[in-house]
Amino acid sequence: FNDWTSSRIASRFCTRFCHPAFFSSVSVLIIWTLTVMNNLKRVTELMYHFLWLTPTVSSIRQMLRQDEEEKTTIVKGLTWPIKCVLFMLIGIPRIMMNTVLLWYGSQYLAATFSFSDLLLNAIALEFILLLKDLLWTVVISDRNKREVANIRFISRGEHLGRVSGTAYIESWFWLFLSILYVILYFKFQQTLPQYNWDVRAICKDYLKWKARG
Repeated sequence: FNDWTSSRIASRFCTRFCHPAFFSSVSVLIIWTLTVMNNLKRVTELMYHFLWLTPTVSSIRQMLRQDEEEKTTIVKGLTWPIKCVLFMLIGIPRIMMNTVLLWYGSQYLAATFSFSDLLLNAIALEFILLLKDLLWTVVISDRNKREVANIRFISRGEHLGRVSGTAYIESWFWLFLSILYVILYFKFQQTLPQYNWDVRAICKDYLKWKARG
C-alpha cells in the first residue's frame, strides 16, 4: 500500500470495520447467523428423525400403512437405500448451501458501508434462504400438500420425551454457536485480509464526507 494515496485506501477499505456504527453491524451479523443456524437446526433435526428415529425396514412393502379411520398414511420405517438417498440429496446439499451462504453472506454484510444498505442486504440474503419455501408454496399442487400433511411417521418411542439436562442445553446450543462464529469470523475474516484495526485514522475524514452525502 506504499504507493496508494489516502483517498484510494479510504474508498477501497473503509467498511463496517471502521464505521462508528460498527456494533450495529455486529448485531445484524449475529441475527444473520441465527437465521442460517435456524435452517441448519431444522435440517439436522430432519435428518436425525429420518435416519435415526425412523425404524429401518428391509423391504419397501413394509414402509407404509394406510389408516382408514384418520385417512392418513403411516410411515412405519424406511429402507437403508432410501435413508442414504435422503441424506445425499437433502441433508448434505442443504447443510453445504447454508454453510457457504453463511460465510459469503457474512463477508457481504461486513463489506457494506451504510446501515440502511446493511439491512437491505440482510433481507436479500434471507430471501435466498426462503426460496425453498417459495417453491413449495407456488410450484407444489394443493393435492400434494394435503398428501404430505397426512403423512405420519412412527418413531422410536424410547428417544422421545426424555427429560435431561442435555435437552435444555440443546436449546441454547445454537445461540452460543452463533455468537462463537461471529467472534471467530472477525478474527479470521477475509473482507479485509490482514486487517489489524489500523485504518480508522485514514478513514475518519472519508467517513465524515460520506455522512454529509
